[in-house]
Amino acid sequence: MRYISRKIHLWLSLPAGAIISIICFTGAILVFQEEILFAMGYESIRDSPLMGVMKLHRWLMDDTRTVGKVIVGISTLFFIAILVSGMAAYWPRKWKKKHLIMKKGKNAYQTIYRLHVILGLYACVILLVCCLTGLMWSFQWYRDGVGYLFQTEVQRGAPIWKVVKALHFGNYAGWFSKIPTFVAAIIGGLLPIGGYWMYFRKKK
Repeated sequence: MRYISRKIHLWLSLPAGAIISIICFTGAILVFQEEILFAMGYESIRDSPLMGVMKLHRWLMDDTRTVGKVIVGISTLFFIAILVSGMAAYWPRKWKKKHLIMKKGKNAYQTIYRLHVILGLYACVILLVCCLTGLMWSFQWYRDGVGYLFQTEVQRGAPIWKVVKALHFGNYAGWFSKIPTFVAAIIGGLLPIGGYWMYFRKKK
């Protein structure tokens, strides 16, 4: 099971990793969009420079909001599978101190590998929540499924959208939830970079 999970983790990460990094890094910025807008003197994100970040995050700068939106949605689905397979492959059978504290490896590869695993385990739950809520903006079939599951309306402005947005942007508990969400998003953006480095280093 661990072997299969590692293969799934690898072969889904290779095509989707770059998009995942873009989504995560832009998402980290958007966690603090209210504070940034206030500091810049804007009332709405649509009229501010942050709208460029939002376009990149949701549509990869595709103004038609079609192809880019689908690519982001598919990459998010891949990211869910990558996170789940990563947990299945690297979750310790018994938690020990070495699984919680980062130590320098014997070489650069081993150090990056340890960082990849430990940071991934720390951030995986928050990243999964962000992915599962983010899909609400990507696919109608997903919104319909959520509405059916919770027996509620999923139209914009419906109560469930407030919950989804709070979970997605990490503002359900103010700074106490925003900071962990921000850190998890940064980690999520760095994980593919470390993964690519290890893959090509190993191939070399």
